[in-house]
Amino acid sequence: MIYRNGGPRMRGVSQYPDGSQSSTGAKGPAAPSVMPGGTIPIPTQPVDMGKSQETKRREEIMVLVILSILVVALSVGAFIAVNILRQFSGSIFTQVEKSGISVSDLKSLGKFRQLRVGGRLAAGLLLAIAFLSRGVTTLLYAIVWGAFDLVTVLVTISFIRNSAKKKPANALEVVAVIVGLFAALVTIYMPIEIYTHFRDSSYWIPGTDNYLSLWVMLPTIIWGIYLLIYFICSVIYTLEKHRNTVTEPGTGGVS
Repeated sequence: MIYRNGGPRMRGVSQYPDGSQSSTGAKGPAAPSVMPGGTIPIPTQPVDMGKSQETKRREEIMVLVILSILVVALSVGAFIAVNILRQFSGSIFTQVEKSGISVSDLKSLGKFRQLRVGGRLAAGLLLAIAFLSRGVTTLLYAIVWGAFDLVTVLVTISFIRNSAKKKPANALEVVAVIVGLFAALVTIYMPIEIYTHFRDSSYWIPGTDNYLSLWVMLPTIIWGIYLLIYFICSVIYTLEKHRNTVTEPGTGGVS
């Protein structure tokens, strides 16, 4: 007897083009064979594929913003202290004179050790004398902002090096780097002023006419304006995000 398709057909068994058979007669691919006690292999994506597409936040900008808040707060506090102490400079200088030190001798740092008061009163006098001396106040500003400028440079280097690895920077993050570099450039005025007036005794002697020049306060003003804009944008972003979580029309639930 001659059979079509080159061979006999078994009743109730269908043969697939790839040679697999099914006793039900339904056509389809052959089921993978599973050994007793074994596991079924499931195709997955490479582990590193998701990591390569992962976006990361720019933590260095957040660190810069947090430190700028601290430095601006210290600078504003020092500015307020200078203006308040000017109103009470008379009683401060009277206390210094009672300690046996002439106010005109305070240009020498060694004279501070001759103060015949101790405890909190001595600490308060030293702080008051420092903020009533334009030279000492400017020196304190130069130290604080100099340390912050160093952080700004390190953050800028990290910002450039990690541009290809992290989330694309938004406008506020780019502006933060620009503001930091500009403030660092302006801060150069402080050591220049100290170097110019270093030999001037009136520059170091505390007095009621102590003031901070605009150039000394300019980094504080620049960062203060940026932090104000940053705060406003953060509030707007938070409100917008909250609005997007409100119930969608017709859903009857929270998205």
